[in-house]
Formats: sequence, C-alpha cells, structure tokens
Amino acid sequence: MARKKVAIIGAGRFGNSLARLFRRSGVAVALWDTDAYKVPGRKPLPAVLRSADAVFFCIPSFALNTAMKECKKYLQKDCVVVSPIKGIDRKTGSTTVDILTRHLPGHPHAILGGPMLAEELDRGLGGTAVIASRHHKAARRLGALFAGSKVNVVYSTDMRGVALLGVMKNVYAVAMGVAEGLGWGMNYKGPLIAQATAEMRAILAAAGGKPDTAAGVAGLGDLVATGFSHYSRNHKFGVALAQGKRPTFESEGSLSIRALLALLKKKRMPLADLPLLAATARAITKKGATRKAFKRFQANGGA
Repeated sequence: MARKKVAIIGAGRFGNSLARLFRRSGVAVALWDTDAYKVPGRKPLPAVLRSADAVFFCIPSFALNTAMKECKKYLQKDCVVVSPIKGIDRKTGSTTVDILTRHLPGHPHAILGGPMLAEELDRGLGGTAVIASRHHKAARRLGALFAGSKVNVVYSTDMRGVALLGVMKNVYAVAMGVAEGLGWGMNYKGPLIAQATAEMRAILAAAGGKPDTAAGVAGLGDLVATGFSHYSRNHKFGVALAQGKRPTFESEGSLSIRALLALLKKKRMPLADLPLLAATARAITKKGATRKAFKRFQANGGA
C-alpha cells in the first residue's frame, strides 16, 4: 500500500502539532508556510501540493480566500481539502464551508472540529477529531490518517454546523474563563455549560446547521475542553477579563465575537434570546463591563 501523503499549509501551533501527530503514525507530511523561516528546507508550494492526498489549511480565517485561489490550481483531482479553521467573514457571513464550496466545487472537502488542543496532542494525551463532510469516502480516507494515533474519530455530515460550532465554542469558552476568574464553583459552571449548549443549538437552527450537533463532540465536547483548559487562550482571556484586566493578547473567541454578532443580526436573531452570549459580548467589547454583565446574567437566573 502506498504511503499516505499530506500537505499542511500553515506552520503555526496547530499545524505543527498535526504534522507531528501524522508523522508518528507513518504519514508522509509536507509542511508549508508563507514564512520560510518557520519551515527549514521549505519546498516550493506546487511541489508540496501536487503529490498530496489531503491538504489541511491551518491558517487564519481571513487568509483562506487568498490561499484557496493560489492553491487550487496545483491540487490533484481527488485531493481532499480540509479546514480546521474557526472563523466567519464579518461582511458576508460566510463560513469556511462556503469558501471551500465556492473555490473548490470539484474537490471533496471536509471540516475538522472537536477537542484537539495542540498542547495535549504534543504530550501524547490524544484527542477527538470530528470529520464533517458530505463526501463519505473522502471522510473515511481522512479518518484513516489518524489510525495508530491516540486521536479518536467521529464522523458527521453537518459541515455547516461543525464549522459554526468551531467559532461559537471559542466565544463561549471565554465565558467559562470568566466564570473561573470570578471564582464560581461547579454548581454555577454546570448550568453555564447547559446554557451555552442551548444557545449554540438555537444559533445552529437559525443559521442552517443541525441543532442536535450542538450537544455532540463538536459542540459541547469541544466547549468543555476549550472552556476549562489552562492551555486555552480563550480561557485565559476570560479569566483576565474577570480580574478587571484588559488582556494584552487576543483569543479566537475575542477575535470572532463581532463576526458572530453580525451573523446573528443578519439572521434576525435578537441577543435578548441569547443572554449568555450577550453577557460575553459585553465583557469582550466593553472595557470594565465583565463583572456587571455576568452579575446581571446571574440575577436573571442564568438564562
């Protein structure tokens, strides 16, 4: 059997972790980044892409359109294109699913979600990958790449739902960090998770995903992992807000909140129906508003 070949575009933390994971499983990996210093001995982009059975785009969401335009001319016909990117275009409301479909209508493609914290993958602690695709054979080919690793694989056909949950769980993970920073115990954190899951479910129903996906690994499962992990920048961001500090860094959740709010406005979904999201948005966007916003959330019964 021919050795599987994978290209990973983007040599950031997750891209490198994914590359190491695949290599340990015997997969041939070619890593590429626009910054040649991140990939010693970097090969030309066409050479990296032309031999790849699958390509993972581990890059910022704002760069995906440009990357698709540049890369699609070099891909094999049956190459599977994978996006683990968590992002929504603020102007158009497009998810990564929309961008993949628009640029690569002839290629099988998939969304990669689920609890896969890079730090835990690097420590050999494993994870759970949710492979969302409407292409059954392509999804199974991707799943086979994780064989021999400590990563469990869950399959889904709800590409839009998994893509949206990748964005939402980052925002709600900031709320979990706030709860930690406020000193809330598990008796408060438990209902907070339930409220976040209910709100994600409602947003999926309005935005074209399958509501039940919110209670699965790509939604609730990833939220718990990201929201309570001390590795998570979203968690750290929320803790800092609760302590009255303005973080000196951004997190995926803080960067995504405005795009998510724009999408909800487009879908005519009022924030009054999403009280936890409303409190989190206020905490992120209004300096010094965190304690007041979450106190009000609690005063209203946490829902």
